[in-house]
Amino acid sequence: MCGRIEASFALCDRADAVRRRAAAAAYRARSTGSLADLDTLTELAPQVPEPYRRTLIDYVWDI
Repeated sequence: MCGRIEASFALCDRADAVRRRAAAAAYRARSTGSLADLDTLTELAPQVPEPYRRTLIDYVWDI
């Protein structure tokens, strides 16, 4: 049973890491206009759940 719980935490940690990386890329893309960070956000966006994904994209484009 412990193995399943640890595996669940590992999945959550990875999902959280993706959301954090996407949020950081969105912030940097908006604040500096970095194309590299926009590319990073574009790469990570499919892994970020809605509606948070839309929020990040709207933030970058200041909608």
